[in-house]
Amino acid sequence: MAMMDEAFQGGCCVYLGEVNGELHCRPHITADKHSGNLFYWFIGRLTGVTGEARICLHWPETSESVKNHVYGGNHNFALVLDRDLFTSTDRKTWERIEGVELAGQEARFTVTTDGRPLYISVGVPFLQSDLQALHEEAIASPFVRVTEVARTPHGRPVRVYAIGTGSKDCLYMQGMQHASEWAGARVISAMMRYLLSEEGEPYRERYTWHFCPIVNMDGSIGGLLENHPKNMNRDWVDFQMPETRGVRNYLTTLVNTGHRILYGGDLHMGWSRRDNSGACLTVYLPDYADARTVQCNEDFADTVFANTDYTDRKWYMGQDAEQVRLSFKGWLYTRFGAPAQTMEFSRHLYYIRATDEWVPTAQCYEEAMGPGLVRVMGAFPWDAYRA
Repeated sequence: MAMMDEAFQGGCCVYLGEVNGELHCRPHITADKHSGNLFYWFIGRLTGVTGEARICLHWPETSESVKNHVYGGNHNFALVLDRDLFTSTDRKTWERIEGVELAGQEARFTVTTDGRPLYISVGVPFLQSDLQALHEEAIASPFVRVTEVARTPHGRPVRVYAIGTGSKDCLYMQGMQHASEWAGARVISAMMRYLLSEEGEPYRERYTWHFCPIVNMDGSIGGLLENHPKNMNRDWVDFQMPETRGVRNYLTTLVNTGHRILYGGDLHMGWSRRDNSGACLTVYLPDYADARTVQCNEDFADTVFANTDYTDRKWYMGQDAEQVRLSFKGWLYTRFGAPAQTMEFSRHLYYIRATDEWVPTAQCYEEAMGPGLVRVMGAFPWDAYRA
């Protein structure tokens, strides 16, 4: 009997039944969470089919609270589902579904299976199995030090991986403060693996790299979005959450023991608008940060744009000064004077610099960003921007 279900780690699918030869389903997470990005989550498992199956995915209507969110116009993810639906048989390698038809809040598409369970996802997930594989590779390396910085309310460990050979000059990257912004963990995974390779040797000798692939473990791995009292990336002043407190304490200890934080990156995923990829690097405005830090933001963004397949869009944040103050990048700058930036990846488009075109996103593009970012960050003249 053909059906869709969610009875597996990371599943988020409600099967509505078969109508006129189509299998109808929807995500079980509703669109009324405090941040529009958090509910962008659907992973279902198709079983009982050999050959073709026609699927109709019903996307939830967006609540008024999300429509009126500070980032207006970025609320209806049904608009880009045709660019961001994927299948997998092993939940490791994901291929984009072609020929998706959009009609209002519905996406219709056809998949083909050989009889094995077929996983269907909006976006390319980063699951517990992905994190476990990364963890096992890390602890097997003599160049990695693992620190558990926090336990979530549901008992999950939040870990930071330090890679290097002893330098006290540090670069810090974190991902997935928001539960379904999977690109952050995938890019960080690729960065870590590159640093542990032979090609990464000069970069792990020059700096110590600190990575927290997933800050929001309960939301990202457990699907427990209701667990958090507010947007995690607005908890960097009050520190109500053990996850943000843990990262704060870890980085504070680094500085108190004679290390320098040269840069902090916070990886996110962006918009639902078809005319805007949402990919960008943030830049402080002069009325928020000192001139050296602003110039560092500008120059680092330009260097990333010139040397990787990344967008060329900068996001200037002066109009949202309070939002910046409450965020990770605001805290890191205010507390340590370190140039910090949010790096937004697109959910539905990816820029190919060689051909100057935007194409639908794919797993391989996100993974390719890792080595590129290591090379750029490892060669950038951070000391030139210090007072």
